[in-house]
Amino acid sequence: MRDVTKDYSPALASILVDENIEVEEDFTAVILYLCSKGYLTMEKAKKIFS
Repeated sequence: MRDVTKDYSPALASILVDENIEVEEDFTAVILYLCSKGYLTMEKAKKIFS
């Protein structure tokens, strides 16, 4: 297995490491990656269910 640089997005790193796309896991990782880079922000949601 080769080292993956920090410049790769989580989705690309996943493909390079195991040559497979895990949709839910990779999507979550990309959302968190974009937040860490400042492209997205997260807010705590108000309770919507009673």
